Amino acid sequence: SILGSLAVEELFVRVLVGYDLSQMMHTDQQLILHRPVRVGDRLDCDICLESFRQMGGTDIIVTKNLITDQHRDPVATTRTTLIARTGGVVDPELARAVAAVMMHKAPTPPAPAQ
Repeated sequence: SILGSLAVEELFVRVLVGYDLSQMMHTDQQLILHRPVRVGDRLDCDICLESFRQMGGTDIIVTKNLITDQHRDPVATTRTTLIARTGGVVDPELARAVAAVMMHKAPTPPAPAQ
């Protein structure tokens, strides 16, 4: 999940610019698990824009991720549907809060007692 999220974020930073990730709605997710992840796997994720359409001022974006191991063997295939709009004003505090949730940023645990 985290690898796919990072790939989607990279797609919007490099290719589909102009969107605020904190203002997107994740509407559908399909997962095909080809095999379990194993200790020692080095995973890579290829992402593509599978479809894009506009309806009522909203963009409907479908991405496809192919996650492979170091031998290029498939581990998982995912499809994600997002609804988004470009432009608009975003509250910076809300954007930071959403980014922290989306990236699974947990608080730093306290140091062990000595």
